[in-house]
Amino acid sequence: MNRNKLPYCFVGVGILLLLCGCPPPDEIIQVPSDYSTIQAAINAAHDGALILIANGVYTGPGNKNLYWDATTKHIRIESENGPENCIIDCDSDGRAFILNQGQNRSDVIKGLTMRNGWVKNLTSGVNTGGGAILCDATSPIIRNCILINNVAGDVEANCVISYWTDGGAIDCINGSDPLIMENRIEHNYANHTGGGIHFANSTGSVENNVIMYNVNRGCYGGGGISLVNGSNPEIINNVIAHNTAEYYGDGGYGGGIICMNSDPFIVNNTIVYNSTITSLSDGEGGGIRIRGTPYPIIANCIIGGNLAGQGLENMDFQYPGTELNISYCIIENGIGNILTDYAGTIFDLNPYFVDEPNDNFDLMSHSPCIDIGTPDLSPPPFRFFDLAGNSRISGSTIDIGAYEYQY
Repeated sequence: MNRNKLPYCFVGVGILLLLCGCPPPDEIIQVPSDYSTIQAAINAAHDGALILIANGVYTGPGNKNLYWDATTKHIRIESENGPENCIIDCDSDGRAFILNQGQNRSDVIKGLTMRNGWVKNLTSGVNTGGGAILCDATSPIIRNCILINNVAGDVEANCVISYWTDGGAIDCINGSDPLIMENRIEHNYANHTGGGIHFANSTGSVENNVIMYNVNRGCYGGGGISLVNGSNPEIINNVIAHNTAEYYGDGGYGGGIICMNSDPFIVNNTIVYNSTITSLSDGEGGGIRIRGTPYPIIANCIIGGNLAGQGLENMDFQYPGTELNISYCIIENGIGNILTDYAGTIFDLNPYFVDEPNDNFDLMSHSPCIDIGTPDLSPPPFRFFDLAGNSRISGSTIDIGAYEYQY
């Protein structure tokens, strides 16, 4: 398949594993009834174990910087009653998880809140970020979690001492291939790039997440998501909103997404109200900033209400004389002088969200986003469910944006 020319043929990354469910565990270890700390339970677990964590707030030694050698065992770590009831609090000293020992799809982190992580890297040129989770050459499943108030780097304004610290919530580096699904990633911060999630030379899937109110104050940008150095994950069915990118006080790049020398699929997302503006300058690409080759494929997205320099508010393409593969999108003020073979499928229309002031970006019954997405439906190119868990496709054709209107 020529990814540079086909606008709506998308390759899955094994989501059927999740749809079918995980196999039953070989053993169940309960925290705190069997072991008082999560790390003690991890150490005692055998291959195929489920570590089940009861309601509570877990902090201090043994409940952060969690790790295991996945070359000898794969484990699942889950809460009993969902992320609102099971909290890992890193107390601004370390991460929740360090996944750098061979984790794959058999290693699952599910249903946890991870908050107040803080990782610093004071050695220039060494990239080991991730305020809550570091994925270094690993491919775990991170599902149905809340990642909030985590920090990668120094929080001092305009400070570059922690220059190489990326990924306020999650850092994916060195060929990682995670599945990041059904999470809320909010109010995280990075000093270098990727206020919410950072990918470098990695792939995977970022699917059905809410990624909001994250901040990047560093060099490359990406308030919500940064994709650099040949990263090509699938970014599908997400709300990416109210994120901010700065450049050490100046206007930044890619308030919602920065895509630099990377070619991801960016499909069925709602990318709204992100910003690159500061008091000093306006920045570029409030919604998406694309810089360097290769280029992403963008389809079925709503992009609007973003803030940046004039004409760069929603889409900023460094090479406007080069064709970009973008199709079937609603983009405020259109795509300007960006070239595409599918210009007739780009619309400057009000998407009519249900309740924008309260961040409800579901579609009203008269939304123009309904039934005008990419027409290639066999096999279904996106996924079987929208961000709310409703079936894709409700009408005759897939809708644009993260939500499918339910007739």
